[in-house]
Amino acid sequence: MMRVCALISCMYKTDTRIIADSNIQSDVVVINQCDKNAVDRFTFINKNGELCNAIFVCTTERGLSRSRNMAIQFAPDDAICVVCDDDEFMADDYQDKIIKGYEDEPQCGAALFSLIRKDGTRRYPEVKYRLSFKDLLKANSLQITFKKNEVIKNNIHFDVKMGSGTGNGGGEENKFLLSCRRAGIKMYYFPYTIATVLPSESQWFSGFNEKFFENHGWASRRLLGSLLGFVYLCYSTMHLRYRYRKDLTSTKVFRAMIKGYFSRR
Repeated sequence: MMRVCALISCMYKTDTRIIADSNIQSDVVVINQCDKNAVDRFTFINKNGELCNAIFVCTTERGLSRSRNMAIQFAPDDAICVVCDDDEFMADDYQDKIIKGYEDEPQCGAALFSLIRKDGTRRYPEVKYRLSFKDLLKANSLQITFKKNEVIKNNIHFDVKMGSGTGNGGGEENKFLLSCRRAGIKMYYFPYTIATVLPSESQWFSGFNEKFFENHGWASRRLLGSLLGFVYLCYSTMHLRYRYRKDLTSTKVFRAMIKGYFSRR
């Protein structure tokens, strides 16, 4: 029988209410970045009357990627892990939907699912399909699920130099998925909605400014390597033009990305 484990990253929580507030209905690992180190293990009963295991970890480490890597280590070895944040409300039946997806495709080692976004920023496809390289570059971390034993076997982890808390912008979820692809892990998108994402302020995105594009240039090379990273940088200059053209010229954007592309961090 497959089991699902939610991996929640949060900061400065003083109690375990985030589990109920996030509507967790499965096993769960919470990584609470705060000012102490402690591990609390307990059980709770979900809405179906099932016993669920919880591990609540307080840590003085910082960084979203470090938090997610730590959560993976605490998760059961045979679990399908689902990445969560503290601005997310899980569907009552998310566990059943995730299991159904993996049962439909027994060779699947990682998968994306659909979300409901209260800010209306994105719609998700309504059909199942095998994930392409391009799909992995557009994925959101809260869509991600994976079999723990697959990522551990292939030594895959979230890049601690990327993501919230690093000052280098995002992209850690895309690099994680690209690592899965390179390891030969089969990946799918399943059109089952597993959570609602509530509007919140990003801890690293403050607009399409020169700092954003400098980080984007750095991330492009870290994600894709020297040659493909540079091609992607050029593509982004034109593809994202409709987002930045009110504030920046294409020349300024390209220069900022080149600066980031060649920076050492």
